[in-house]
Amino acid sequence: MIQYNPLLCLDFYKTAHAEQYPQTLTKMVSYYTPRMTRLSDTEKVTMFGLQAFINEYLIEAFNKFFFKRSFGKVLSEYRRVLLSTIGTTGVGEKRLKDLYKLGYLPLEIRAVPEGTRTDIKVPQIEISNTHPDFVWLVNSIETMLSCTMWHTQISAEVGYRYRKIVNEFADRTCEDSVARA
Repeated sequence: MIQYNPLLCLDFYKTAHAEQYPQTLTKMVSYYTPRMTRLSDTEKVTMFGLQAFINEYLIEAFNKFFFKRSFGKVLSEYRRVLLSTIGTTGVGEKRLKDLYKLGYLPLEIRAVPEGTRTDIKVPQIEISNTHPDFVWLVNSIETMLSCTMWHTQISAEVGYRYRKIVNEFADRTCEDSVARA
């Protein structure tokens, strides 16, 4: 499990996007979409790891390293890291404080079932805000998701490919289908 504020587990440049959204914007929808593959013989990717991501990052890490710490420590750490890396204060103190006071992540996440193989460039996950004041949080979570799930999905895809090989040779060499279980 991560041992720091999960809002530091994302592409830092995207923290500046919060200031660029229109102030009247109350709803944001973002999609996690595998954009490409480096494997020439595949056009699909296995959806895998979302439940673990939700549990480890959105529940455990946010509770332990954001909501259950003093706001002063959260803000100090957040500012220190972002100021020393990209020279900004990220989403800003007011947004962080509002989320901290709310005490939960106002998000809805919908996705294809884990284990589903989808075509490259087909969205697998949809994230949206459930509270009009937290539009900025949607893309923060989407980038965090992107940074953490790609490796899990590569592992799932490798497992899928190995299973295909095992099944092929089981079909050629086994007399019954029990060996394929």
